[in-house]
Amino acid sequence: MSTRPQPGVGPSARPPAARRAPAPGDTRPDDDERGMVTAELAVVLPAVALVLLLVLAAIATGAQHIRATDAAQAGARAAAAGESSEVVLAHARQLAPDDATITVRRDDGLVVVEVVAGWPGPLAVTGGQVTASASAVPEEALVGGTP
Repeated sequence: MSTRPQPGVGPSARPPAARRAPAPGDTRPDDDERGMVTAELAVVLPAVALVLLLVLAAIATGAQHIRATDAAQAGARAAAAGESSEVVLAHARQLAPDDATITVRRDDGLVVVEVVAGWPGPLAVTGGQVTASASAVPEEALVGGTP
């Protein structure tokens, strides 16, 4: 009986002694490492897509909050100038997100405008809200001196 390795048997078609040593700077993968990059990419790509989606959702939510804040400030300025409730709401609605709820109230000598809107895009299914409020001193309180 012979103890010589038979060709084509084992982890490689060539006997281990016949494998060539990689040349310096050779970046080609060995036969047993082929396909690893594809497998790693298949695992990492969905995670990268999810992170990108979360970043875009955060940016959209920030923009929604800025719109709500601008609307509340515009409404508070109009209310402080002595405009009617309809005009105040019109100023606020012009800048507010589409689904926003706007409330105007007086609180301790201030006019307070609050804008509440739902989260934008796919985040709306979570029921989260963006809230912004602004307050101002009415001009009629300033006419007689300090409020």
